[in-house]
This record gives sequence, structure tokens and C-alpha cells, in this order.
Amino acid sequence: MTDWVPEDIPLTEESTIFWSDLPPKAIKMKIEDNSGDSLMKELYEEIVKQLSNKNGNCAIIIDNLSIFLSLGVSLKSIVTFYNKVYDLVLNHEKKPSFYFVITPEILTKEQKKISLILEKNCDYLFKLYQNPSGYSQDVHGQLETIYKDAAKPIDYIFKFKLYENKVDLFKYLSG
Repeated sequence: MTDWVPEDIPLTEESTIFWSDLPPKAIKMKIEDNSGDSLMKELYEEIVKQLSNKNGNCAIIIDNLSIFLSLGVSLKSIVTFYNKVYDLVLNHEKKPSFYFVITPEILTKEQKKISLILEKNCDYLFKLYQNPSGYSQDVHGQLETIYKDAAKPIDYIFKFKLYENKVDLFKYLSG
């Protein structure tokens, strides 16, 4: 007989330890102020500082712009931040690449507004969707690519299958 009681085990556990190391070139920022405006200003200043310290090609990647909403940043502050970074990219001598990621299937009303603003200014738009026909062994999802820099936007749809170290793309032919 053991003295183990299932009710004594917590269902969730908080940890301040990262389970995996950050990539070597990633910048870790500590958020100390609850003001969304100051957070976005600090992030913008860090981007400008990093651009001035880099040689060669640069890329600005914000993995999930909508995460700022959950941190209490207002939609107005996020849009202002985006516009400032967009202007920086257009006018900077190094012409950095600029990437944002938003998950289109689970957007709140505010996130949809951010998504529309991003879509309006982008040259390339990539949208990932679940497989519209449901589960399949051969196809895991759908990738829509839109090239908007042309006179008329060019839209391609691919099916994809994920593997451990690669992704197979299949041109989608609708009948």
C-alpha cells in the first residue's frame, strides 16, 4: 500500500525556466512596465539598435503580433508600432526583410483588425489552413500564397504534408 493520493497532485504548475534554449540570435526582453505604449516603444528602439549594429542582410521577425493584445497593449499601440517598423523597413539603407505571423483561424475581433492592416501592406501573404476535407494520411493542410506586388494579385494554393525534417508541397488542382 502506498501513501500516494491523486488529489494531492496539482493539475498545473508554474515555471520560470525555459524548457529549451533561445536561438543564439534571439533577443530576450524583460517586460517590467504595464504600459503598452512603453513596451512597444522599447521594442521599436531595440529593433532600431539591432539594425544599426548588423552588417549585411537583416530580417525582422515577429512571430505573433497578436500576443501583445494578451499583454494588455491596445490595438492603437500595436498599429502605431507596426506603422513605425513598416516605415523603418521602407526607408532604411539596409532594406531589411519584415515578417509577421498571425494564425488566421482563431482570430478575435481585434486580431482580425490587425490582420487586415498587415494584409493591406504586404507583398507576399501566406495563409496556412487545416485540410478542408478533414483528416488525411497523405495531406496535412493547405497553404495559400498570394503575391500582391504584381498588377493583379497572383494566388496559388498548395496542399502540404509535414515530416520530421521536411515539408512536401503539392500544387492544388481544383476540378
